[in-house]
Amino acid sequence: MKELFILILAIFLGALQGWYVAFYLSSFLELKIKKVSFYTLCILLILFTKISINSQNLRLNLTYIFFIVVAGLVIFCFYGPAPKKMYHYLYVIFLFLFQNSLLVATQSDPSNIVFLQFILSYISITVLSLIIIFFLHYFKSTNEIGLATKEYIMLSITPLLSIGTLMYPFHFSQFESIWVSIGLLIVNIMNIFYTTI
Repeated sequence: MKELFILILAIFLGALQGWYVAFYLSSFLELKIKKVSFYTLCILLILFTKISINSQNLRLNLTYIFFIVVAGLVIFCFYGPAPKKMYHYLYVIFLFLFQNSLLVATQSDPSNIVFLQFILSYISITVLSLIIIFFLHYFKSTNEIGLATKEYIMLSITPLLSIGTLMYPFHFSQFESIWVSIGLLIVNIMNIFYTTI
């Protein structure tokens, strides 16, 4: 019974992550296909990247598969110039890594992790990511203007460096890791505001 509950919960949380990736991308880029089809495709593909997530040997590879899946969605499902697609692709990847980084940082002692604590942390951080995306979507819809190609290229530097920071194995304390993640989030939010003001 517990295994079934864990499976259903894992599918729900994976689908939720797929939904907010689809929501973010479709908010900032112009779809080539129907929105319902894109959301379905995105959720299914993101769920695919979660297969065998508990295997330590596959976790890093699945991260890279997530990167490839999102890149494929951005390239084949949207219109628009490559620099704009690249910028929003990098931003989605940053949000994904931010979520994972904050989740890991909140688990101070892996030997004492309680299942319920992990689930509550995951849901809380996912809800935080959703709030950020809704806020950016609202801000974008009320202040949208176009940017030149070179501006998208310049703005892509911030999420790219943030991704590098989150992926590099720095030896931060739990407190430092949380504040580094939040600091990077603030910098990136200010960066994306530039695209809409």
